[in-house]
Order: sequence, then structure tokens, then C-alpha cells
Amino acid sequence: MKLGDIGGLIVVDFIDMMSINSQKSVMKKMAELAKIDKAKILLLDFIKKAEKTPKGVPGIANIYGLTALVYATEKDYETAYMYITKAINISGGFREDWYQLKFAIEYQKKDYINAERSAKILLENKPSKKQYYVQMSAIYNINQKYDLALGTMEVSYMKGLLSKPEEFSNLASFYLYKQNPVSSAKVIEKALQNDLISLDKTFSKLLSDSWLFAKERQRSLDVVDEALKINKEDEALINQYITIAFSAFQWKEVVKGISRAKSMNINKDGKYDLMLGIAYFELDNNTAAEKAFNQARLSKKYKDQGAAWLEYLEALKG
Repeated sequence: MKLGDIGGLIVVDFIDMMSINSQKSVMKKMAELAKIDKAKILLLDFIKKAEKTPKGVPGIANIYGLTALVYATEKDYETAYMYITKAINISGGFREDWYQLKFAIEYQKKDYINAERSAKILLENKPSKKQYYVQMSAIYNINQKYDLALGTMEVSYMKGLLSKPEEFSNLASFYLYKQNPVSSAKVIEKALQNDLISLDKTFSKLLSDSWLFAKERQRSLDVVDEALKINKEDEALINQYITIAFSAFQWKEVVKGISRAKSMNINKDGKYDLMLGIAYFELDNNTAAEKAFNQARLSKKYKDQGAAWLEYLEALKG
């Protein structure tokens, strides 16, 4: 299931969604009957006879459940749904594998309202299973219940159930979406401290953006600086470093970043030259600033701004 486009889709495999015992039973039955068509014929024949019996047949709910699995495997979701609903209604209790299958079918049918109900039942009955928090959050998100989606992920996080990098990035992205950048940053930093994630491109950008949105520009810059120690020639990181440094008025860092970019022949058609000139000007190095502005004047996009700065520098000379 998709976490609002900030995570990846959980692909539902009907066999995997069943319990281990159920899987063994299914595999044994398929091995005995050789083909799924034969299994279906046998099951449907049993159901036909059982439903004619006035007193009912013990274990018919299990037959309905197995029949639902057969139809789901064939991607006949409507028929599969009819049988899994019968199985659940007759049993009157909670069976994890049946609700897993019911949820999976509802998701495939895009019946997200009922999928939400099934996901809630799974979570209520198995609150220690991480996958059900992820499912619940994803369905809330699909149904545009964003606060509930975030709340569900938060509970999972507080219970210490998150372990995969994408789970932390999803939660951090949720916090950013809800305009809570500090919480986003803290989730990532704690995961880094516990060695649950590494400061790769995804997390360095997410953490840097979080601190930047929180108006903590220096902390944002420090994150990119650390990421550059790992990915020394990453052009996107270098550009991010320069942009953040410039917005934070960290002129020495601007010079450092642009020098690094130029050493890698990264050309921004005069943009870096103009930024470098401004940085040198703020550092009271007008000679270096003049040289940079002259380079900016040679570009197509920034030639006018470069020329304007040169005129200003000339005026300052008196």
C-alpha cells in the first residue's frame, strides 16, 4: 500500500498472507489434487452438499475460507470475497488469516472503506504486529484521514516497532507534510543514533530539509556537510550545501561549496560566479568579488546582475 506517495506499495500475496498452518494445508491440498481447478471442483461440490444439510456441517467455515483463497489466487475477487465473508460470519470470532485475506481482497477491489474496517480489526486483535500499523496508516491515508494516518504511525514508532529505513522516512515525511519539521528531524536523528538507518542521499536530504523548514539553517548545513563526507562528488548535495549556506549568510561556507563545485567542473551558467562574488563582497574581499562578478557577466542568464555588481564596486572605489 502506498503511504501517500512518501513510501512504497505493500504488495499483497494471498498465500503469504495466510498463516503457516494454512499455507501447509493449502500446499498439501494442491499437491494432492495437482491442479487448482480440481481443488475448486472438490470444494464447491462439498459446499453444495453441505448447504443442503439441514443441521449444518461442522467445519464448513474452514471450507469457505479455503474456497475464498482458491478464487483469490485466480483473481476472481468478487467470488473470493463472498466466500471469505461467509467464513467470517459463520465463525463469529477472529481468525487472523481470514481477516488478512479479506483485507487483501478489499484492497485489490479498491474497496477502501471496508479495507479500513478489516485493517482496524487486525490491529485491534494483533497490536504487537508492525505490519498492521503500516496497513492501517496506509488505508487512512488513501481515505484522506491524514491525522489518523500520522497518529497510527506515531503509535507504531512509540512502541518501537519501526525497523526498516522506508518506515522512518515515511514517518518523517508525514511530519513534514503536517508542518512539524522538528519532529521529522528528531525521528531521523534518533534512528541514526541507533544505527537503524544510514545518512544516505534520501535521509540527508530529508533531515536537511527538516531543519531548514524549522529555520535551523546551521543544523541543516551540518547535515549536508556530513553527507558530503560520505558522497564527496554528489552534485545534488553540493548544490544543496551552497544553497543552504547562501540562505544562512554563511559566506565562508558558500566560498567553500562553490570552490568544491568548480573543482568538479560543475557549471551553473554564471549562478555560482554571482553567488561567489556576493560571498566575497560580504567577506570584504572586493578583489576576489570583482573577479567573480566578471565571470558572471560572461554568462547569458546573470550577465546583467554581474555588470550591476561591478558598477557598484566601481562606485565604492570613489
